[in-house]
Amino acid sequence: MDMIYKEIIKSRQEKGLSVLQLAEKSGCAFKSIYIWESGKGNISFENAEKVLNALGKEIVIRDREKE
Repeated sequence: MDMIYKEIIKSRQEKGLSVLQLAEKSGCAFKSIYIWESGKGNISFENAEKVLNALGKEIVIRDREKE
């Protein structure tokens, strides 16, 4: 999940959004986003999808190709 947290922070900063603005845009609580970004809490798949969608990102799950 560390990669997801880093992507949320990076994308939010690139878009010039505050944590409060991202909370409003995603429908997630300000406190939750703050906790996730600080690495002190765990984000659910559903909430990760909400936050990343608000940032114009998507989660993709695919099979790994065998080498």
